[in-house]
Amino acid sequence: MDFVVNAALGMVLAAVGVFLAVAASVERARQAVVARAGEAYEEYKKGPSDSDAVEEALGKALAADSESADAGFMLGRVLILKGDVKGAESAMEASLRANPFNGAAHYWFARVLSEQGATGPAAAEMKLAAVLAGNQPDYMYRIGYYFFTRWKKTGDLVDLEDSLRFFRKSSELDLERLYRIFDILREFAIHYDTLANVIPDSDDAHFKAARYFGFSMGMWLFSLKEMEKARGMYGRNPEFPYVYGLALLHNGRVSDSRKHLLEGIDALGGSEKHILELEIHYRAAQQPAEAAAVYRELAALYPQSPAPSVNLGKHLLAEAHRKYAEESAAIDKERDEALASSQPEKREWIRQTAETRKKNAFTDRFDAVRVFFREACRKTPDTTLCYLLADLENNLSNPSQAEHWIRRAIEIDSSWIGGWYWYISLLIRQERFDDALARTAEALERFPGDQRLRQLKDSTLDMKIRSSKKE
Repeated sequence: MDFVVNAALGMVLAAVGVFLAVAASVERARQAVVARAGEAYEEYKKGPSDSDAVEEALGKALAADSESADAGFMLGRVLILKGDVKGAESAMEASLRANPFNGAAHYWFARVLSEQGATGPAAAEMKLAAVLAGNQPDYMYRIGYYFFTRWKKTGDLVDLEDSLRFFRKSSELDLERLYRIFDILREFAIHYDTLANVIPDSDDAHFKAARYFGFSMGMWLFSLKEMEKARGMYGRNPEFPYVYGLALLHNGRVSDSRKHLLEGIDALGGSEKHILELEIHYRAAQQPAEAAAVYRELAALYPQSPAPSVNLGKHLLAEAHRKYAEESAAIDKERDEALASSQPEKREWIRQTAETRKKNAFTDRFDAVRVFFREACRKTPDTTLCYLLADLENNLSNPSQAEHWIRRAIEIDSSWIGGWYWYISLLIRQERFDDALARTAEALERFPGDQRLRQLKDSTLDMKIRSSKKE
């Protein structure tokens, strides 16, 4: 009897073992099909590939496991990209039946419903997606953008308030998204409060907003307001005093701005980029004299940096040109008045006298600038400084000095092809054709195949030949 019972029990256990083995094999096969479909989908997302093959793989995965929420979601995304809205709707619905807690699936289901005009159900799905994906800044941003585009179409302020709420949540989770959000709102931000609504209550957020308002939108009044709110960052962020100084400058508080700008440049390690950038802001604020004063202080603080001297030199050149233009206009006026009342035989003398006075005025005005550039070039050898001095010497009719300084500029940075063009052209104007050809050959060794250098070579040869024929 015991033998019969034991035999029967053994057969049952063997059958169960076979059943479990088959079930395990089926499960492994099912998992393999789903895994292959997932791999195909990931490859599809990376770039152009066969969407039909991915769709087929995902279809097989769903046939093997109709309850696979992931396979349904992935199939829905592929069908959305293909433009099959109805198919995508069915796939997303199947995915949500298998897993109703997937926020991403609710978001894409809402997108599908919206494309079919079901705006009410779409908005409800979007808000459900926001609840389920509330810790994901990317989906908060996308949901905010969805309601923002709805507001543009409907004008319904509820949609605008929803969009700002989700944008705010996105920026709280990831502050770097503030810039993207501001770019969206920029065109529609008639009122400052619209933008302020998406700024989280933190010094860092207010600082980022201040930079955006100032640098991207030119709204320096709002930038200054945000900087005042972010003052807790003063000792923590090296860029803070620099941005604060610019906001003060653009709001007319010039004397206050200087201290902060100098402190900011110092905190940024004497950054040449920021020193050169100051020129743009001083020009926009119409404060050239203040700019020159700041550059003098910066040149003393950073004697090894050419940037302050470059900006100061440009200011001195502009000022010299402005004053010379005034003096030249005054001389021309005196000349014309004298010509109107003079005898014919004296008119040529009057004209020559006026020209001589203008040349002397030009030399007087630019002599001091030349002294400044020479000292700057000796103290801080720099390509730009040497080039500016070479150009000035050329305008002052000192070709040998112009050649010396443009050659010095090339020695400092021989990769500057513009310097080679300038140097060779200077030699051609002096009719030093052999020297010009030698320098062109030297430049072509460094820049083989440069068309402009080849053209200079050909034109120099032509001029040399014509010149020799005249002799």
